[in-house]
Amino acid sequence: MRGQWLSLKRRESDLQTQRGRWRVFTTALIVGSLLASSSFSRASVGGRISSASPGHQFDHLRPHIFPEAQMIYTPLAYGWESARAELVLNNNGPSTMLVTPIFSTMEGMPVPGRRVTLAPAEVRHMALTDLLDEASQGHNMSGLALHYSGRMLEAGAQIILRLGEVGSVDVPFTSRSDYRSTVQEAVWWMPCRAQAIVVLGNASEAPIRVRMQDTEGEEEVHLNPYASRVLSRSGRCPSASSEGAVGTLRLETTGSVGSLRAWGVVTSKEDLFASPIRFYDLGGIRQPHLFATGLRVKEATPHLVMKNTTGVPISARPRFLPLSPALGDVLEGMPVIIEPHAVREVDLTPLLQKAATRSYLDIVSVHVINESGILGLIGALVSQDRTTRLVYEVPLRDPGSVRNSTGSYPWRTDGDYTTIVSVTNVGEKSAQFTVAINFPGGQYFLYPRELAAGETAIFDLRRMQQQQTPDSRGQVIPLSVTAGQFRWSVHGGDGTARLMGRSEIVSLSQRVSSSYSCPVCCPYSFLGIVLRPDLFTTTPGGSVLVLVDGFEVDCYGNVFGPFPSGAHECDNHNSGVLSAWLENGNIRAEGVSEGTTTITAYRSDIVYFDDGMDCYPFIFTFSADCRGEVRKPKIFITEVWFNPQEINRTLDCSTLSVNLSASTEVGRNVQVRVEAFQWRNPERVELTIDNDQKTTSISGGTTEIVTFQVCTTVNNQKSGIVKYKARIISTSDLNVEVGPPDGMESNELNIR
Repeated sequence: MRGQWLSLKRRESDLQTQRGRWRVFTTALIVGSLLASSSFSRASVGGRISSASPGHQFDHLRPHIFPEAQMIYTPLAYGWESARAELVLNNNGPSTMLVTPIFSTMEGMPVPGRRVTLAPAEVRHMALTDLLDEASQGHNMSGLALHYSGRMLEAGAQIILRLGEVGSVDVPFTSRSDYRSTVQEAVWWMPCRAQAIVVLGNASEAPIRVRMQDTEGEEEVHLNPYASRVLSRSGRCPSASSEGAVGTLRLETTGSVGSLRAWGVVTSKEDLFASPIRFYDLGGIRQPHLFATGLRVKEATPHLVMKNTTGVPISARPRFLPLSPALGDVLEGMPVIIEPHAVREVDLTPLLQKAATRSYLDIVSVHVINESGILGLIGALVSQDRTTRLVYEVPLRDPGSVRNSTGSYPWRTDGDYTTIVSVTNVGEKSAQFTVAINFPGGQYFLYPRELAAGETAIFDLRRMQQQQTPDSRGQVIPLSVTAGQFRWSVHGGDGTARLMGRSEIVSLSQRVSSSYSCPVCCPYSFLGIVLRPDLFTTTPGGSVLVLVDGFEVDCYGNVFGPFPSGAHECDNHNSGVLSAWLENGNIRAEGVSEGTTTITAYRSDIVYFDDGMDCYPFIFTFSADCRGEVRKPKIFITEVWFNPQEINRTLDCSTLSVNLSASTEVGRNVQVRVEAFQWRNPERVELTIDNDQKTTSISGGTTEIVTFQVCTTVNNQKSGIVKYKARIISTSDLNVEVGPPDGMESNELNIR
């Protein structure tokens, strides 16, 4: 191997005296950032939400969020000096975040950068050079650390290296918690005329040694604290007829876990080819199979390469999965044998020929089945558009821990940028997930959606925005918005479901093809339920549907919801007043007799706790109450009066008005028959009434007035005081109670 990898930068010196300066400087700077940053606030949800589990009140179920000093790091020393190196920052938290950048020079000296303040859920795109003032831009930097106060993965970052017409590559930031071992391996495909560049960085305060091993042999390099090394190798094809070759590199460090950070890039000007090299921590492999989501195969040339990192042969078989199982069958490839520690490009020609005849396979998910079942298979997948020559790199990896069943990605639609997000169910059973698309001034929220095993959901942000597609609450993404944050998480279940997602941001004019697949610290935890309405009235025999909605919270304190969740059981505290039962997860309540009672709904759901490395699911029971009152529907006479109250003895009239009031329980347009009659007429005044019975209609919660004309006759010679009475004699709804039972007297009518 010696001589095959060329060191591009060897300006390293003994940094023992510099390490102390770095430690003191960094500590002082971070403490200042913590004091300057705003305090971390926990979001709250209105309504009555509680836990039915003894000893677990609602507040105790919410995550206890304690901000800690966090650092994510990437080695530089390749391409960052270019003004076309773009830094993308993503604040996953609900509070304002202060990000403090600290560069390190090749000599190991820290160089502070300009601090960046991010609003909650803000995604910021900026030139990497904007972090440095003019006095610092002349330094030759070897690494960049981003410090913030918060929780693991609360700040996301990625560098986009724009390489002109060749394309672009993504440079990841990682934290120490991303690593489980001291061994990393990578495999990649490269055109014959391409160059592979690997950047190694020491993210610790102690010197480390790195043993590099590829198919040619071994070599060891020494990295001082916060130093980096850039290695380069030209492509060599096995034959003149080959399109490309497979590259690989194994890295093993003597330093602590997480001290070594590595990334790489493959470039070829002749082939207009640019693709990142991803290193995988072998200690983080959880499952034998590999998955990729959102691979373009229409009018594209994909390349799939794999490496067996174990000491025994592995049989691997590729598959193309349609976006939905309902669209068509899965395409099965032939198994290939990969010898111990060997690399191999898999011939996808048979699968591509079959896919070309099926329009539903223009975009596919890729599943590489490790038939040997041995942990240790890694791979890489790239696809180059045959027309635009733009390269799309699709992460190919095992599903990993349950944390990877989440995502927080930037999105943008300015200029000709497009953003397509894909979420694939890589598990063996159906699973649900939720989506929240944040943008300045609002949020686009989708209720939980179910994905069958192998199914993929596609979200085209530009199309959703241009077509003004409404979310589950009727909201749309405004046309004036050009960027934001796409959040998703597996929903509910028992913690065994596995989903995988990524965002692909493309600009043909800028020659940018960028992929994001960053998770958050844990899947969303269930927060509680609320009942709508939480106070209701009905009638004997009447029915009310009480909706059961849920809320979720992430490990940063962001609250999502409400969404239809349903209850698993309900408890009616007085069955003599109401009968209650579950109906599709909601509560159906039916009135029995007058009175009030309380109904309690219960739902058991998942809550995640994390130890800074992994997420652990627990099941808790949540409860919420609503109060119901049963009242009979009533129509009552509330007032009877004459106007005017004085009339002449002959041929004069007064209007007798009867005011009816219906309780809210009364139905619509109930027919009511009202009777008016003389009640007191001691002087026997001769009077007539136009009609002693009249009919009107009334609806619940309203009032109506029925009028009668009472007149003195032409022959009347008597004066006196007269009173009438009105009563309800019938209604079209026999369940309605009427009153007063004996009717109601009017005021006095004085005949002069």
